[in-house]
This record gives sequence, C-alpha cells and structure tokens, in this order.
Amino acid sequence: EGKQVDFALQTGDYVDNGGNFAMWREIQQVFGESFPAVPYIHTLGNHEYYGDITGANANALLQLPEPDYYSVEYGNVYVAVINNSADLDAACAWLIDDAAKSDCAWKVLSIHQPPYFTNKNGGSDRFQAAIPAAADAAGIDVVFSGHDHSYARTGMLRGGETVESGGTVYFICGDLGEKSRNINYAISSDFSYEYASQGYEGLMLYVSATDTQMSISA
Repeated sequence: EGKQVDFALQTGDYVDNGGNFAMWREIQQVFGESFPAVPYIHTLGNHEYYGDITGANANALLQLPEPDYYSVEYGNVYVAVINNSADLDAACAWLIDDAAKSDCAWKVLSIHQPPYFTNKNGGSDRFQAAIPAAADAAGIDVVFSGHDHSYARTGMLRGGETVESGGTVYFICGDLGEKSRNINYAISSDFSYEYASQGYEGLMLYVSATDTQMSISA
C-alpha cells in the first residue's frame, strides 16, 4: 500500500517446519523482495522448532540476539519478545525486570501463543496462566501474538478484568495463509473479546505511536 514503516514485528510460525531449508529459502526470498528496507523483529513460534528442536536454524538465519527472549527499543516504543520454547517462569521474571529499565512511552510484548486464545485446542493454557500477571507487573500496554489463525482483540485488562486505563490490550494478529478457514482452528474459547473474526484472506496490523497515543489498525 506504499506505507512507510520504521520496523515490522513477526509473531511466529514464519515457516511451517524449522528444519526444512527450502521453506526458509522461500520465505526469506518473499520477504526480502516484498519488504527490502524494513527491519524485522522476529518471534519464534512452535513451527520454528519442528524439525529443529533447539531452534538453532531460526536463531542463526534470523540473527536473533538471544535464543529465548530479548528486547529492543525503537524511538518511544519498547518491544519485548518471548520465543515459544522459553521457560515461562524465567521469561516472565526477565520481562518484569527488563521492562522496568526502559523509559519508553509504550511497552509491547510479542509472544507466539496467545494468553487470551480463540482456539481452546491450541495448547495455550500455560501462556494464559503465566503471561497476564507478568504483563501487569511489567506495565505492558499491548501484547501481540499469533498461533490461533484468527484476528482478535480484548478490551484493556488488568488482573483479568476490564479497566478504563492502566491495563493491557491483547491481540491475536491473524495470518497470511489459509488456516483461518480450517475447522480445526475455529473460534472455540469463551474469553471475552471486543472483536474476534476469521473472515479475512490475509491480515496485517499497522501501528503508529506518538508520546501520548498508540493507534492500531487491522
């Protein structure tokens, strides 16, 4: 669409099988040709570990600074990444400590499996048990995730309850493929969302941030 972006965030399952180099070659070529000047923050999903249980291929090819979790700052936005194989107790403790060191106006977390998932069969219960409390403690404004092949956003939450300010909004960021039309990924959880849909062919989110406002469009 001719949009100029400062950076992009990829929420995991960049490839279907992390041990298949043909898939890596294909996706790197597609992204390299489509977005040649855009720096990417990559999150590793469960599929990056298929065929490569340590995630070594993904870490090397995507040049991640750390294998389990890391953070970067772009302007007034702090972005923390927790990869899918990370020990969640350690990752949550790191997140709280690391986010406290940043004075950015906005704090964002990217994690592949959504704490407020739409697919109850997706194996994300452990993330629901761990991430919201850590996001509250870390002062995270927005959590971006993938995995469920849906688009969903919650209201602003703190302690699992809707609040008017000082909480976290959770997004499931859709996908660029066809799994959103697969019955195995149908929306089946009973979490409360402000919006949830699988009625798209492919989906991307655009985010803009000033010192006082963050706007997100899908």
